[in-house]
Amino acid sequence: MRIDYSSCPACSSKQFAETDDLRVSTCKRCGAIFGTLPLGTSYQYVLPYFEKQPAPIEQCRYFDFLCIASDGLRRRHGWYNPANKLIVQAG
Repeated sequence: MRIDYSSCPACSSKQFAETDDLRVSTCKRCGAIFGTLPLGTSYQYVLPYFEKQPAPIEQCRYFDFLCIASDGLRRRHGWYNPANKLIVQAG
């Protein structure tokens, strides 16, 4: 599995904000976060739990991670609430 993160997977922008983790990019246009990183590390950005009362879509951001796990590569993507890092919609 290979995913091209040379542009934002949500809006195709090529302008990214600098982050502390060089494996993760943040889109300057739409605020999406994406990159290739270990599965456990991805939970620092988006928790593996769903939000019970989803926030309005205007407050949610897209995420797309290609994760390295013990069983191989796994993709995590969807929409999350940056305020609490919970998933709003997967896929």
